Amino acid sequence: MIDTFAALHPNARGRFTCWNQYQNGRGENLGGRLDYIYVDEQLFHQLCTPTAGCLDCGYGNHKNLAWVAQNQYHSRSSKDAGIGGWNDAPTGGGGLPDGKPKDYSWHTTVPPHTGMMYTPPQWSDHIGVSFLMKDVILPTKEMQVLIKQKITKEQKKATRKCQPHASVRSITSFFGKPSSSKGSSSTSSSSSTTSSKPAPKKKKKDLRSFFGSGTGN
Repeated sequence: MIDTFAALHPNARGRFTCWNQYQNGRGENLGGRLDYIYVDEQLFHQLCTPTAGCLDCGYGNHKNLAWVAQNQYHSRSSKDAGIGGWNDAPTGGGGLPDGKPKDYSWHTTVPPHTGMMYTPPQWSDHIGVSFLMKDVILPTKEMQVLIKQKITKEQKKATRKCQPHASVRSITSFFGKPSSSKGSSSTSSSSSTTSSKPAPKKKKKDLRSFFGSGTGN
């Protein structure tokens, strides 16, 4: 498996996907890269065309395309991208302050690339990651049918080990299975007829029953 971000942006610095919001870690750009996109090595090298693209460097008057291409790997650009137009949370409480409409929609204006999607901090302390591929050849319906036909039972059995959800019991199994034998059906029908009779009423306990019987005097 290949870490797509590290493979396509080996010189990137300060690119994190999670920060401690209680300590304003995003404003200081002190975080961790906890979110990844891994791709099979054969798929990465042979079946698709991985594309790096330019990393998001935040917005500002000085950040034209030439500036982004030259400074996208610097720690300063990653900090600017992380902060965007957001202010630090006040130390006296009150939560994260609201931003401007552009702050919420900025991540949708960044061109497709392999990197980070700097969504607003109010949405989550994590941001999304992206992987850009070009010239990907998708199999046709005929090819998909041929692929399914070539898969043997042994291969299906082996792949099920990688799919724990396939072995999860169905919801009907939690409520019991209906019996299929005639004997059980007859007993169940007889029990249903007997159970249809109302049960005898129990005598209500009086207050003395809770404190024991009387002395008998």
